[in-house]
Amino acid sequence: MKKPAAHDLIQRDGPVPLYEQIKKRLIAELRSGSQSGQRTFSDAVLMKRFGVSRMTVRNAVADLVREGVVQRIPGRGTFVVPSPPVHVRLDGLERFIQEWQFSHPQTPVRVPTFRSAVPTAETAARLKVSPGEKVLLIRRLREDEGEPVVVDTRYVAPWCSKGITREDVSRRSLFVTIAEKSGIVACAVEQEIGAEPADATVARFLRIRPRSIVLRREVTFFTADQRPMLTGTSFYRADRFTFEMRATR
Repeated sequence: MKKPAAHDLIQRDGPVPLYEQIKKRLIAELRSGSQSGQRTFSDAVLMKRFGVSRMTVRNAVADLVREGVVQRIPGRGTFVVPSPPVHVRLDGLERFIQEWQFSHPQTPVRVPTFRSAVPTAETAARLKVSPGEKVLLIRRLREDEGEPVVVDTRYVAPWCSKGITREDVSRRSLFVTIAEKSGIVACAVEQEIGAEPADATVARFLRIRPRSIVLRREVTFFTADQRPMLTGTSFYRADRFTFEMRATR
């Protein structure tokens, strides 16, 4: 069945003004992701799409600008306003995962790497495994609105990686997966956050220029008896994330 043209979906004799109908259709397209990041709000483009006058499309776009949906840049055009940075509070073991899931319920997670590997000496020391002993290596790429925004690399100690699948780690957090598969619960986490230039590998995953500044987060999770379960590093696009630390007495 042929999809109706945009101008066929506008009710020209209805009670809702034409500019209001156009505005609502554009907002619906943005929410679906079909127009994200595109320059689609020129007068000529909208006039042709909807078969209306220049004044009508200008009224529609003016409303979108007032509501913060799009922005006008003099000399360049009118653009979709990018999503605000993800604001992450790190005041609890599960806070990061919870806040990501609540604000990004449909965030796709790809798993380009899932295999056993011999870790570096530094990583082996963090996990307190013998030199040369293999661990589970997982690399995950998180996307937001079709753009990669976080790349995670995790090393899981062999004694708590049994039964973990690629599908498991693409759907939920690692420490939740470990608890479900092995009954081993994470009770503490150590983390360090800093900023540094992206190397070639990180830049390739995040589709940014090498040496662009990224946020680096190193984490190690521990059991109740302080035995390290998993460790690794995450790199976040600095234009898409902020971090807030909270401490209480």
